Amino acid sequence: SEKMASSARGAVGALRAAAGRQTGSDYTNRSAIKYFDTYQQSIDEPSFDDLTAEDLSEPQAIQLKFHDWACFMIADPPMYQNKPVDPNTTIKNYFGLVKQRMMEDDRFRNHEDFKGDCAWHDNYKAELVKSINDKIGKGNIDGDFDSSTNHVAIIRKHPDGTVLSEEDVPDLVTMMGELAASSYSNNYQLRALIVATWFADGRPGEGKFFNMRTWKYDSGQNCLSGSWKDIKNCTEKKATMCNDHEHWETDPFDAFGDFWSTTNGLVRQAVGGRMGLKSKFAFPMCQKYTDKWTAGIISSTLRLLVPACQRRNVTGKSIRYGATTKLHEHEDITHPELLAVGGWAAADNSSHYTLDNIAMHMRPMRALAGYHNVKKAHVPPTLGAIGEGALPQMETLADKLYLCNLEEFKRGGHLRPLLRIVLATNIKNFNTKLASLGPDNVAVARLVQVAGGCGITLQRLKEMSTAIEDNFRAQNIQGVEAGAGVEQIMESTNSLVTQLISKISNLEGVMRSQTQRIDSLESHLLQSRFSNSPSPASPQAASRSRRLENAGASPRPQQRARVSGSRSVASSPSSPQSPLRSLVSGVVRSINNAVRSHAPPARPTSTTGTRKNDASGLISSVIFELVSSRQLGPDTPYVDTIPPPSLLPDMSTANRNIYRWSMKVVAKAVTTEQDKLFRSASTARERDMAVVSAACTALDTAIVEWILDKEGEQMTSRNNKALVFGIGNRAKKLGTSVFEDTRYGNLRNMFGRN
Repeated sequence: SEKMASSARGAVGALRAAAGRQTGSDYTNRSAIKYFDTYQQSIDEPSFDDLTAEDLSEPQAIQLKFHDWACFMIADPPMYQNKPVDPNTTIKNYFGLVKQRMMEDDRFRNHEDFKGDCAWHDNYKAELVKSINDKIGKGNIDGDFDSSTNHVAIIRKHPDGTVLSEEDVPDLVTMMGELAASSYSNNYQLRALIVATWFADGRPGEGKFFNMRTWKYDSGQNCLSGSWKDIKNCTEKKATMCNDHEHWETDPFDAFGDFWSTTNGLVRQAVGGRMGLKSKFAFPMCQKYTDKWTAGIISSTLRLLVPACQRRNVTGKSIRYGATTKLHEHEDITHPELLAVGGWAAADNSSHYTLDNIAMHMRPMRALAGYHNVKKAHVPPTLGAIGEGALPQMETLADKLYLCNLEEFKRGGHLRPLLRIVLATNIKNFNTKLASLGPDNVAVARLVQVAGGCGITLQRLKEMSTAIEDNFRAQNIQGVEAGAGVEQIMESTNSLVTQLISKISNLEGVMRSQTQRIDSLESHLLQSRFSNSPSPASPQAASRSRRLENAGASPRPQQRARVSGSRSVASSPSSPQSPLRSLVSGVVRSINNAVRSHAPPARPTSTTGTRKNDASGLISSVIFELVSSRQLGPDTPYVDTIPPPSLLPDMSTANRNIYRWSMKVVAKAVTTEQDKLFRSASTARERDMAVVSAACTALDTAIVEWILDKEGEQMTSRNNKALVFGIGNRAKKLGTSVFEDTRYGNLRNMFGRN
């Protein structure tokens, strides 16, 4: 019986061979390899026949290859005639046949992955069959659209100034420009199909059903509208299109014009003496195939226009992904408008209105076309920009350029206005396309040839292009986009105002410090003049008075007035004002009137000390000046700061040395929180100088307490003045041992700070 069965199989094979048919085994093997090659192509790797032993030489390389192939088929199950391939028979057999072919091939037969029982392959096959059956049972496989989820968004235009690397996905403008310049089969029809899918915010397979029987040109809204089949929801939604704002590559009217002129796209075959339903499909190449094929041709075309490393991430759904994201992020697009354009199924009854009214499409349509101000009505290109006398000639040009046997597009047809807009768009973009595509481009050469047959020279065609372009820009860019320009001016103005307020705040801090300095000097001068004590002043007091008088006579920057409630004794009505005070007060009043609303609280005057000759606060004024002039960086020691010339002008070398001793005391007395505040305020772009002033006041008290503690005296001591020179001299008398870091001792000097 075995011999008889073998003979029968041989006879059947011989009969098939005689009839020109392939044996079932060979045909099935090739089909299995074809499935495997489809996966290899999706990841831009060699086909089965082109693989080398080195490609899969690593241990577990073949296991990983079959694992990835199984995941690929689970994510996007193979389809045949718009139905999923049976996973229990065909896919299961193909998955096993590819493994058998590899085990028999001399390139891979000795690979260590094939040693043993190959249990890994059985596990992958079982999971593959189970997963696809689960998806079929749940209804998650739909042949009407690209079901792959492994995609990235394609946007219309990357922002100006964006630097893209060779591995990035280009924008739609760049990709459609390359497609128009290419020699791909049906490149002009493919460009029109992709651009229409972008404006419809639709799934890629739905373009197959875009039928010109539903087309209307709305001259009130200046757009083309038609019914776009929503496959997923089994409904129809409106699709509207208008001229692109500034790029011919993504202009639907320019794309339709090139398609109609180069391939006679408006000449359709009559069926039974009349135009049937399919004869008026907008894209004739799709009418013989399924919507799954339409989605696939879009995906494959886009993948040809992106870097190889990104091909597996780009599908037809990338267009819808980018368009929906654009509308979702736009601040002037409402949620009902997004539903209207995308055809999303709403939970409420808003779809009953939004899906059937093109008024809801206007702002989203302009956003997809690149208009910045979508609230303003756009104006399409017009042949009237050439002149009224040229209109009859333009009608003749339209008839010869776009050969047509559809009555709707002939003179008197309801789509004739659309044909005029398409012609005006093609002429408007002629100069730009001539420069970018060259005179040998099929669409450019076709327009030049037909225009020449109508008596229009190349120079005249260029002049017409310039006239229509200038008119379009005047209507849409200079006029419609004026609102956006005003918004940019307002943003720039607000930025300048913010910077001005910040500078005023810094100036207020400087003036506040100088005002406090003047208060201190005048208080001392007045008290010295009107003192009732008959005893002469000590030599030290006389010397200090001379220094204060010299400092008071030195020039200072302009001051601002202190906020009411912080007046010192010297500013009371009973106290005479000095000429210096009068000069500063006039300047202060002028500035205060201009910036009164922005003035922070004034620095409180230090009250450390009890004697009338106390001059506390000068050290804190120095710190305030250092912060205001941004001298205290993150790592700048206090001893390395430059004495503020406004407070300590014309300093001698000896006084600079004393100033450094004073800063040593500051470094010891300042707290961690105060130090952090001073340094952050010194480097911050915007800072609150009132907070800095309060910290400086607290620092005054800490400095006096630190000095008196080291001298063994109380706060009621006679010499408790926080003067720069006084603190410096007293710190110098304490000696260097007081300022050594007792935590590290001599180890720091021996091994360095670290």
